Amino acid sequence: EQARLEQVLREKFKKEVVILFTDICGYTRYVDTWGDLKGRSMLQRHNDIVLPLIKKHEGIVIKTIGDAVMASFSKPLPAVKAAIDIQNGLYQHNREVGPTDAIHVKIGINMGEALVEEKDIHGDVVSVASRIQSQAMPDQILMSQMVYEEVRGSEDILCRWHGSVKVKGKAEPLELYRVVWGHEDVVISAEPRVRGEEIESIEKAKEPVKVLHLEAGRDRNRLKISAHEHIAGEASVIRHYEEVPVSMAWIETRCREMVDTLNKANRRGRVSGRTLTKLREIGRTFCDELIPVNVKEKLRATEAEYLSLNLDDQLVHIPWELLNDGRQFLCQRFNVGRLVRTRQPVVGVGSRLLARPLKMLILADPAGDLKGAYAEGTQIRDYMDQQKDLVNVSLRSDNITADFIKDKIRNFDLVHFAGHADYDSENPELSGWRLTDGSLKSRDVMKMAGAAPMPALVFSNACQSARTEEWTIKEHFHDQIFGLANAFLLSGVKHYVGTFWEILDEPSSKFAMEFYKLLLSGMTAGEAIRKARFALMSRYGEETIVWASYSLYGDPTSNYMEQILPHTAKEEAQRREAPVAGLEVRTREEVIDFGEKEAPKKRKTWWAVAAGVIMLAALLLWGYPALLREGTEKYKTAVLAYYNEGNFDEALNACRTLEEKDDKIRLTYLIRGDVYLRKGKLDAAETAYRKALQAEKGTELQKAKALVGLGRIASLRKRPDVALKYYQQATEAAPESRLGYVSQALVLENEGNYDEALKAFGMAEKLGPKDQALSAITKETRKRVAAVRDQEKQKRIDRLVNDLLQSMKSPPRALPWDGWTSVPLTVWLMDFKTRGYSIREGEERLLASGITDHLIEHSRARVVERALLDKLLHELKLGTSKLIDRSTALSLGKLLAARVILTGQVVYSGPRTQVSIRLIETETGRITGAVTEACGSAVPVSVLSEKISKKLLQKLQKLYPLRGKISEVKGDEIALNIGQKTGVRVGQKFKVEETDSILEVVAVQGAASTAKVKSGEKIIQKNLRVQALPEGA
Repeated sequence: EQARLEQVLREKFKKEVVILFTDICGYTRYVDTWGDLKGRSMLQRHNDIVLPLIKKHEGIVIKTIGDAVMASFSKPLPAVKAAIDIQNGLYQHNREVGPTDAIHVKIGINMGEALVEEKDIHGDVVSVASRIQSQAMPDQILMSQMVYEEVRGSEDILCRWHGSVKVKGKAEPLELYRVVWGHEDVVISAEPRVRGEEIESIEKAKEPVKVLHLEAGRDRNRLKISAHEHIAGEASVIRHYEEVPVSMAWIETRCREMVDTLNKANRRGRVSGRTLTKLREIGRTFCDELIPVNVKEKLRATEAEYLSLNLDDQLVHIPWELLNDGRQFLCQRFNVGRLVRTRQPVVGVGSRLLARPLKMLILADPAGDLKGAYAEGTQIRDYMDQQKDLVNVSLRSDNITADFIKDKIRNFDLVHFAGHADYDSENPELSGWRLTDGSLKSRDVMKMAGAAPMPALVFSNACQSARTEEWTIKEHFHDQIFGLANAFLLSGVKHYVGTFWEILDEPSSKFAMEFYKLLLSGMTAGEAIRKARFALMSRYGEETIVWASYSLYGDPTSNYMEQILPHTAKEEAQRREAPVAGLEVRTREEVIDFGEKEAPKKRKTWWAVAAGVIMLAALLLWGYPALLREGTEKYKTAVLAYYNEGNFDEALNACRTLEEKDDKIRLTYLIRGDVYLRKGKLDAAETAYRKALQAEKGTELQKAKALVGLGRIASLRKRPDVALKYYQQATEAAPESRLGYVSQALVLENEGNYDEALKAFGMAEKLGPKDQALSAITKETRKRVAAVRDQEKQKRIDRLVNDLLQSMKSPPRALPWDGWTSVPLTVWLMDFKTRGYSIREGEERLLASGITDHLIEHSRARVVERALLDKLLHELKLGTSKLIDRSTALSLGKLLAARVILTGQVVYSGPRTQVSIRLIETETGRITGAVTEACGSAVPVSVLSEKISKKLLQKLQKLYPLRGKISEVKGDEIALNIGQKTGVRVGQKFKVEETDSILEVVAVQGAASTAKVKSGEKIIQKNLRVQALPEGA
């Protein structure tokens, strides 16, 4: 009865919600100082601004009590946008009133499952949101990690890691993130930043960074050259310079000679050994003519690793990095960065304070004609996704316009561009990036100066993969990079990395990837550039001259990782000791109580709320005759409620309380084991499950679940034989439960014992006939067994694989297409990658089978047969691990004639399970769509597979609609040029384009079908276009 009651409550009241709390800072003191009337006036002004903004973003105001507001949203992104609008609205209000009447609020946002009534919301998600709000400073917006994970991909929101915060009632600290709204970071960076003690100690231990500054200025036909060495961060008060008479015509001639030398490279960008020697000679000549003897001696004798080139903007066209001191090019010997003095006005703009995670925007192949550039973008994206604690990355490859960049670029710390960069020698301000529609010109970039902070780093990797002409480098190639670099630097960008000439795809992608890896490893910008040059030389040889094409504008000693290291407790305390003047800030642990009484504000114990709601609902809905039994029953209820809603911390607390009451209850240790297993604490989970087996008070089903838990741990430790024994014991303990049978079957199938696996699947199916995911994987296994035993089918697969392998040796033939009619849609659902720990065996396999079954049953897609894939992988000597390489997967997808690859990941993160699937076109390698679904750990796999399948089907239908043409009309029968091969089914309805006619299919052949008019115009003509209507339309 209790289980049935909990199930009904879950279905009726449990929903995933986003909770937003706001609280006015210093309101109590304001009322005490100015009286109730003024206090009421402030509250009214606050409500007039805040409440409409909540409703604007489709939020619902649940409660207002005193100076605080509690609101709910169905999704996290609107909640965060509402919070930003609230802070901006109050910021504008505060600019129009005096400091006394200014309103400052702090906001906290959390999401999760809660008990949702008509006019109230209960649950841990509410109390945690309130605690998050209490951690905020005035004018701050803080969010939980779960909210951050949902909004981190938005191009409109910039978030920073705030810290791990310990709060009452939580065994584990909360990971909090801060939303950057307006100019918050600029305000914070106005005061000198105090670093943490441990960072200071590291810096004291490090050797000081020596920098050699080479300054070059021009005064008519004379250069003013000076060199001086000092420690990074210091500056010389007075410097000596020498004048060097030089002909600018001579410089132009030498630059032209270097261009001619570089143009001797072949189409792969390689030069001969003789040409490389010539390049060194020109570099030495430049060094002899431009660098005075005293300065050359400083270059020779210095032990500095960094070279800062301080240049007049009239001298940027000189290839300073390729000057040769007789031993090496300067860019090989030093970590080089260019700092430019310009006569152009420089608009002041606040510094951008960096913190983790850095937000990165990748613009890959905006024009849509450089496959290599797109591949580069995805490679960098995939690498950054592995570093998500440090970098939050967004990739964009289509619909990239100048307006989009101008609107969004300030929301990012790092910007990487891979595509075409045009240079206009007559009008440098017209140079820029070629985009999807038009271009972003230098003059557009310069107009961004003086507003909010620009990104800290911009990497412009201009490349061209479709090069067919000879390798050519134009004169004044350094001017080309400086045109765009100049624009970004004047707008406020601190570092700009660019190429002097259009470069080759593979080496340029390698350089960019190496640069980012080195930068994130803790190297300075200058060192990362230099080491990336060496990586290219090591891989392709010094003769592949691409390594010389890159230049860094900005301070080469800047270290991004040092800037984004987390604040220490001391730093946090110093930051909190200086609140906004005149404001009273609630303590961290003070939580707003939205009960009926305004004061005192106390925290309600969650299990009491949950128990109260359960009893009330039972009495009202079913006339439950009595209250829950005395003793330990209410604690069991609390444990289950916390666990099922995903509140693992409170579940563990409740387990401790229950154990104190009675240490022989099996449920205590079972729940504890499940929580530890989801958290990846295998030893602790194993101990808890063994205690569950020893406990005297509990059901046989609970005993079976503990045995399944032990089996899962053995499986994770790669001990399938031990796992199988535990699963067999689980079926003996609870033969009426399918859990042990499914786990056995999945282990047996993985070991290749298909007969025994089928027996176990059969038993599980009898116990759970409505489990669609279980039915799907059983059906798939039966097909595999049948294929092995069916000699004719084996021969057919062998012939098909042989044909596929032969087709690899010949180029693909282009098939005729009329621009409208659909082609067959074959999809390949790759094995899911997994992160984290699931409690049950093979959840991702069950999930994949359920999705496959939905695709076959409800879409026109054909799914690649598992037997065919296994055979092909065997023939190609490929394991599934090799398919992690995207290029391998795409090649295999083309070989299988799959138009779309579905690649996905299942993330088990504490109480949450998240499934994400990307749709990749095999022909172009483009990601055409993505679907995501998240749920609590208690949600069955069959429910999760149904939810994600519905989203996936909608996406496929939108991207690849079923279309055809009327090929013939005979009386009331209408012939269509599409049939079974493209997914047409009897009973399917089609809309005739440009008419109101609806056709219904009455017969289907391989490549054609027959339909009749269902409604609308009766006169139908040949060659009219038709498109399938959605199911149920």
